[in-house]
Amino acid sequence: MNNLSGVFDILRTIIYRIGWIVLLVTCCENPFATREVEEPIRARSNREIPSDPEAVLQNLKSAIADKNVANYMACLTSKAQSFSFVPDQFVKENNPVVFQIWGLEEEQNYMNQVRNYVPIDSISQLSLDEIPGTISNEVFADSALLRRNYTLILNHTYKGNVPRRATGQAYFWIFKEEGQWFIRRWIDFGTSGQACWSAIKAGFGQ
Repeated sequence: MNNLSGVFDILRTIIYRIGWIVLLVTCCENPFATREVEEPIRARSNREIPSDPEAVLQNLKSAIADKNVANYMACLTSKAQSFSFVPDQFVKENNPVVFQIWGLEEEQNYMNQVRNYVPIDSISQLSLDEIPGTISNEVFADSALLRRNYTLILNHTYKGNVPRRATGQAYFWIFKEEGQWFIRRWIDFGTSGQACWSAIKAGFGQ
């Protein structure tokens, strides 16, 4: 009789525990369930059709503000053999290897660095202003030369020697290709004692 009582006690304990397990499984989420895939954060886009040279510069400003690599590259001609960036002479002399070859691929790599190292909630801003006392715009049927004073602010987290603020002058040669306008030649000039755009490109290009 005592043996039977012991067996019943064991069965009762097992049934009690099974009941708790069933209750926990039915009332709680499956701890082994896979997470739903979250939508990736899409880059903002304020790009407009570059129907005139000024629109190209506006798109350049928007691409930097949005940290949008595709829109930045869309400001430049897609013809690699036609594009050239001429860095500030002082920066070039101090970074001869970086600027030995600088084309569309290097521009894309640089902008990828901007996207990767400038946090979403940090400033990424470009201002372009006409240069007082000069002819800032020379526009022709299928080409234009726009001269601008610029200030570029990138509050990045890159650990290398890369300025977060640059000022200088930029000359943009913009050409009409199949009804739209794109930058083919870009010359950068630093101002005395100030970091320029070339210095940022050189730092990210190391």
